[in-house]
Amino acid sequence: MLKLLFSLDGRINRQRFWLGLLLVAVLNIVLSVLLMNLGFGNSQTQSGSVEVDGQLQQQFMRTVFVLAPLPSLLLSLLSAVPMTILAIKRRRDRNVSGIDVVVFTALAIVTQLLVLAGQGGTLLTGILGTVQGIWSLVLLVQLGFLSGTRGPNSYGPDPLGYGDA
Repeated sequence: MLKLLFSLDGRINRQRFWLGLLLVAVLNIVLSVLLMNLGFGNSQTQSGSVEVDGQLQQQFMRTVFVLAPLPSLLLSLLSAVPMTILAIKRRRDRNVSGIDVVVFTALAIVTQLLVLAGQGGTLLTGILGTVQGIWSLVLLVQLGFLSGTRGPNSYGPDPLGYGDA
């Protein structure tokens, strides 16, 4: 599993890509909960009501738990490494270098640093967020749904075994 998440060698198919992403997401959730329990977050209680045609339908109160900005950034950086490696290996399965994934990750880190520096909600972060949103949809299709190159390519043998003698 460590090779899947931390080695740039070879290619991976869609199944291993999704499995790796699931593993990183679960680890991210566990670490987030741990950090929250260690006091690196805060909670906000929100209340309100729902009205339909001027008639009160329901009142609600909820508590939202949020990880503090700096631990959130550190957790994002920590999870960005295996997620970027998974994405690069998946791009290589489609015979593409994966440099676009590195640029995407760098853009996401820059955006999060801008937000941490108090620039969230500015025109710049809005534009960066829009670019990231569109780019992430393109990557989702490329990485998660399109099949890889059949047989060996310039990045290694087919992870599904096609073209093996």
